[in-house]
Amino acid sequence: MKKYLLLLIFVVNYTCTAQQTIPMAMDYSNYLKNNNYIKDMDNDLDKFVGTWKWTSPTNPNTYFEINFFKVLRWNANNINNYFKDKIFGNYKYVENGVVITNTLTWNTYNDLYSNTFPVIMSNAEKPLFKQLLINMQDIAKNKTCKANFDIIDLNATPLMATWKLISTDQIRIGVNLPHVQQGFSIPTDIVLIKQ
Repeated sequence: MKKYLLLLIFVVNYTCTAQQTIPMAMDYSNYLKNNNYIKDMDNDLDKFVGTWKWTSPTNPNTYFEINFFKVLRWNANNINNYFKDKIFGNYKYVENGVVITNTLTWNTYNDLYSNTFPVIMSNAEKPLFKQLLINMQDIAKNKTCKANFDIIDLNATPLMATWKLISTDQIRIGVNLPHVQQGFSIPTDIVLIKQ
């Protein structure tokens, strides 16, 4: 009888702390624990997936291209105690026919994390899932930055989105740290079209 009681206590305890699947569309802030899975159950992130492109109106040899893809059950190098569906991406910027940066060949999650920080990593903002808040690398300037990616009209064909980079100049304390270059090497305020 004692064995059964201990087994029952173990089972009850386990089920109370077992992983739950939580819809991404709801407020999941209280569920970022217990190996819970914050899942894009309604496929709201799918509208971002694919290639988005801006071409300079004055020079067709200048363009910026982003490729977004969805990673299911992401957990940052297994350091979080939860899993979440996320959008990651890479980009290419060509100015006057000269390639400034091209990470489009980095097409897997491991490639993007090869430098310990993804080229593009974002979270969808609720409730409309029209915006990505992006943390990214400006590869040519060797620095991290933030961007807002906002779909203008979810009913438009093709989809269009604004792209605005945000300065994240940092105070760096330490010996032999690389110098952070001012400005950006990629466009800062443009409208991209989904291809």
